[in-house]
Amino acid sequence: MAKSNASLSENITEIEKVARSMMNVNFHGAVYTAYYALPHLEKSGGQIVGVSSIAGEIAPPFLTFYAAAKHAMHGKTTSFPSQCLHPLTFSLEVFSNLFKTRRLG
Repeated sequence: MAKSNASLSENITEIEKVARSMMNVNFHGAVYTAYYALPHLEKSGGQIVGVSSIAGEIAPPFLTFYAAAKHAMHGKTTSFPSQCLHPLTFSLEVFSNLFKTRRLG
């Protein structure tokens, strides 16, 4: 089983830096995890589990780029299994809820 999960908070005053960081960590991190694990998972019939956020389904206020990255993660997770060679390799997405932190209040 390959599990990928990562997150960053965002500061809207640095849009370019935040947008790039969000996609690199929250989306590209999951893409590369699946890419490098896939040959091993196809041999063993393993699974890819993507831990995402409810922000992949809704767009909470003040989490613009986080929500965009999680929407991208959702798209990858739902369409990725169709590209796998082994029929037992599949992808599962787990949505966590938003957690109360210093950033969210």
